[in-house]
Amino acid sequence: MSLKKFFGATLTTMLLSAPVANAQQSIVAEVNSKCASELKTYCKGVSLGEGRVAACLYAYENKLSAQCAVAVYRGVEDFFAANANLQVYAKQCSADLLQYCSKVQAGEGRLYECIRKNKATLTDTCRAALSKAEPDMKRLGLAH
Repeated sequence: MSLKKFFGATLTTMLLSAPVANAQQSIVAEVNSKCASELKTYCKGVSLGEGRVAACLYAYENKLSAQCAVAVYRGVEDFFAANANLQVYAKQCSADLLQYCSKVQAGEGRLYECIRKNKATLTDTCRAALSKAEPDMKRLGLAH
């Protein structure tokens, strides 16, 4: 899987600009940690959001240290695995999301927090999908 696919992914913006949710090592924290030198050297003036940091790392792909490249590669693998699980969650919880969270602005884990707060009244299907998705939400840095 190429770095280009990773940086072109729709959710890259969330991935590289999401806050680290907890002490658990999220994908974001791993890339930030292992690519600290590259981020400081090549991307220090880049504003977070809209994939700008990802684009910066991609622009300097040939200058990434081995540890940074490995972190990005692992991040790609984790990201796509987590994303597949989150797609199941979104599908299984679509009616619940509409019922309980239709007025919540998407992004930065707000929909997840809304659905989590309503866990007791969710459909059984959504509750089961949510339980499976929670570890992925944490790894992506989207959940507390």
